[in-house]
Formats: sequence, C-alpha cells, structure tokens
Amino acid sequence: MDQLNAVWNSNSFPAFRSFDLILAVTLKNYGVKTLYTRNTKDFDKMKYFELVNPLK
Repeated sequence: MDQLNAVWNSNSFPAFRSFDLILAVTLKNYGVKTLYTRNTKDFDKMKYFELVNPLK
C-alpha cells in the first residue's frame, strides 16, 4: 500500500491513471513479472514489469 500512496500523492500522477496504478501494484505484490497488454505505454513509467504487446 505504501507504493500506491507514494505514486498516487505525486503531483505528476494523472488521476485518470488510477486504475492502471492499482492494477500494477496488485500484480507486482502477487509476483507477476511479465504483463501482456496492448497499452504498454500506460505501464511503461512504472517499471514494475516486462511489458509485452501480444498484438505485435
């Protein structure tokens, strides 16, 4: 939860990315190393995962 609060309280974090942040922190806490998503740019700055676009 500390990771979530640290990013969420940052002035540079856009509110519309809240769902992405919650998802990323949850997956990281469960040990996920690779995230398959079409929207890699949404998670790129978080640096929690290896990102793979399955459509490319």
